[in-house]
Amino acid sequence: MRIKGKVVEGKGEGRLLGFPTANLSIFEESSLVSGVYLAEVFLDEGDFKALAVIGLESRTEVWLKDFSGDLYGRILEVEIGERISEIENFTSNKDLLKKINQDLELAKKIWQIN
Repeated sequence: MRIKGKVVEGKGEGRLLGFPTANLSIFEESSLVSGVYLAEVFLDEGDFKALAVIGLESRTEVWLKDFSGDLYGRILEVEIGERISEIENFTSNKDLLKKINQDLELAKKIWQIN
């Protein structure tokens, strides 16, 4: 499934944790269940493997592997793939980072990359 949205300013929490995300204002409703998904983002600079977090506080966030730069105000087209985990609530950043790293390691195995 493809979704499209405009990158809007978020709280900056991902950046503080070392995993900056693009917060999307989605143009169309989707039937996706909340969770963490494998994804691919298509930009003028190229295509990027990504993780998409759907339904976190009614937001969609996308982390792009190997991307650095400013996406604010840009329109992103995101191909949503396999759901790899559920969204969990954490009381500590340490536990949240552990979960993010677990999801990333699983994604790397599926993508067959280091």
